[in-house]
Amino acid sequence: MSTVDIVVIAVIAAIVSLAVYKIVKDKKNGVKCTGCSECNLCPTDVQNAVTGKAANKKK
Repeated sequence: MSTVDIVVIAVIAAIVSLAVYKIVKDKKNGVKCTGCSECNLCPTDVQNAVTGKAANKKK
């Protein structure tokens, strides 16, 4: 493997590691949608649509 290959693998590993770190950190902080930094400002029906929950689910 050449030096370029090692650098490319290191960059990809760093990106994946940072993404996993952000997801874990956000989940520990109670963020429902890790892809949206303003998700806590969304109305409940929008958050439910994003997370896949039914807005008016009745038993």
